[in-house]
Amino acid sequence: MPTLRQEPGKLIERTWTTRSADGRKVRHTALGYDLTIDGKRERKFSSAWLTEQDVLDALERRRHELGQGMAAAPDWTLADLAREYLAQQEARSRRGRHFEARLFRTRLLPRLGTAVLVRQVSTPMLARYEHQRAQEVGRWTVRHEIGLMGRALRMAHRLGVISRLPEIPRPPKGEHRTRFLSEDEIGRLLAACGESRNRGLLPLVTLALTTGARLGELLSLTWEQVDLEADYGLSPTMRLVRTKSASRAWFR
Repeated sequence: MPTLRQEPGKLIERTWTTRSADGRKVRHTALGYDLTIDGKRERKFSSAWLTEQDVLDALERRRHELGQGMAAAPDWTLADLAREYLAQQEARSRRGRHFEARLFRTRLLPRLGTAVLVRQVSTPMLARYEHQRAQEVGRWTVRHEIGLMGRALRMAHRLGVISRLPEIPRPPKGEHRTRFLSEDEIGRLLAACGESRNRGLLPLVTLALTTGARLGELLSLTWEQVDLEADYGLSPTMRLVRTKSASRAWFR
């Protein structure tokens, strides 16, 4: 029986709208997978697949039907792993995907090696990485990097790229330290922002200091979320529809 050349599949999502009997638009979503076999693309959706795990299970069953499983997948390199992981994060529009891409590009891949095979990644290798990085950066940075590699390896395990998942180190959490700027520091910060060629920097930093909102929340702010006339103009309000904690927030 000839061996099929099978590329690792990925999860995909399809959305469409229809109109109900009363004329309202109804949005529908279906999950599916995208698989390439001998250069031919196979895409399948099913309303029975309600979660990502349902799709992964169906994808694995399809591989077994082809009598191939994941024969070509163990030759994935860490560069391939990063590419597939980030592609899936991008397809789902996951928050933090750009930060994860930077960690892969500037930290994990240069240190571990882009050509290293995923099946060669071992617990001692990850432990050495954790130990070396702990000598250079803070604990939270190490946790971010090891955590990202762990998520990518778990994805590879679900896809059948590796048959056994190595033990992922769990670096201790770092200690948080909260410090507020003094009035003098605030004054010098705003003065430096005022001298910047970026005209939007001063109002942005001023608003951040006043409300404590995050950069992403401020950059996505619209005039519909701002009420300058609240309390007769004495207490302008700013409404954030989606914060990091996925809740609404009001600032005065």
